Amino acid sequence: MPAFQINDEEYAALADEPADVFKLYFVIRKWMDYRTGVSGAKRRLSEQMFREELYIAPTRGRHESGSPTRQKVRSLVDRLITIGAITPIGTYVFQLPNADWDGSSKRSATDQQPDQQPDQQPQQEQPEPPETLGHSEVEDGSATGSESDGSLISNLPPISVNTYTAHTAHVKFAMTDAWEPDPTTFTGVLYRNGMAGQTFHPDQLLEFRSYWISNPDRHRTQAQWEHALAQQLKRQSRTQQSTEGYSHETRGRTTRSRTRNAHDILTDPNW
Repeated sequence: MPAFQINDEEYAALADEPADVFKLYFVIRKWMDYRTGVSGAKRRLSEQMFREELYIAPTRGRHESGSPTRQKVRSLVDRLITIGAITPIGTYVFQLPNADWDGSSKRSATDQQPDQQPDQQPQQEQPEPPETLGHSEVEDGSATGSESDGSLISNLPPISVNTYTAHTAHVKFAMTDAWEPDPTTFTGVLYRNGMAGQTFHPDQLLEFRSYWISNPDRHRTQAQWEHALAQQLKRQSRTQQSTEGYSHETRGRTTRSRTRNAHDILTDPNW
């Protein structure tokens, strides 16, 4: 089996997880097909295989050894799905959205075209009318073409002012200064990361954008960017709690800075 390495995005999704979650992800990642980003289609995966791969040899002083139970394996798989490290697309067949594969950062012209409105499509050169045509024939042809084009465009919805509505769940893009998490989905992302009801400072989003704009080669889907932001906020929250606890022990009462609810921050027009 050839060697493989994980990227920063994969590590960030697993950074706060226990070792057995890490190990199971590596087992699944090891058999990923680099042509599709899918694990379990070319080389079949199974619950028994996971139990064998997660086996821990008995050693003096080691409290846990042997293979995990079937229930434990299912729990680990569910955890990987919850944190967005894997996406089930079949029975023990998983898409790895954070991993790098041959087509992970490539978009063809066909993929981009459905997201563009008619006036955003590449302009095609119109054939010039033959020199033998009369003036009236050329004008008639132009009028007919204009009426046809207008009837087609008028039936299409208007272009949205939100630049990120064009991004679908499977389209990856680089971070920009205008990016924002979608309030309708980010609340669920916070909940799944154990951060429901948490409050954050507005500048934390600015720091997140700034860091990833400096890495223009990193492309993610909207959902993956939201998950990465939630993970960063979670780590910062834990660091802040640890720092405040230490300050409370050494200096007594600490002054807490004013915070706002995450939903209020996302819907604030002045942010």
